[in-house]
Amino acid sequence: EWLGSGFLRYEQDLADGLTWYAGLGHSARMPDYWELFSPNHGPAGAVNAFTGVQPERTTQLDVGLQYKGPRVQAWVSAYAGQIQDYILFTYRSGGMMGSSSQADNVDARIAGAEAGLKLQLDEQWSLGSTLAYAWGENRDAHRPLPQMPPLEARLSADWQGQRWSAGALLRAVTA
Repeated sequence: EWLGSGFLRYEQDLADGLTWYAGLGHSARMPDYWELFSPNHGPAGAVNAFTGVQPERTTQLDVGLQYKGPRVQAWVSAYAGQIQDYILFTYRSGGMMGSSSQADNVDARIAGAEAGLKLQLDEQWSLGSTLAYAWGENRDAHRPLPQMPPLEARLSADWQGQRWSAGALLRAVTA
């Protein structure tokens, strides 16, 4: 199939080191191998997933603000999107009959945000942190969209020598 995609982005420097941006994109993607061949069943009425699963089509708006100074980098970004024909897997346990899976298309809505900060303490040491959140809704069933990453926070410390480097990362996520 011929699938089109495109992205437009506007970026503007507000002050020394401070930039904001907004982007609008659309992408279409064919189902991958696992989405076509690993399910036991395709959408209702389809012989198999290959004949029934449609390509995903995503339209998304991104906005953000970033600052880059000599010792401090900070950013915040957010996105919101609509997905037509999101490829959704459903897994069923059949007890003694084994398990089965089905691939189907649903319409979905997604959104999320991320914020981060990096401090360069001196030529060798830096500290960093990020906070990220993603949300998704299966609009057909009015339920949460599965496989969305949880709320996540990261704290890091890095040391950079002439020949060696070392770092530590603490990652915390919600259930």
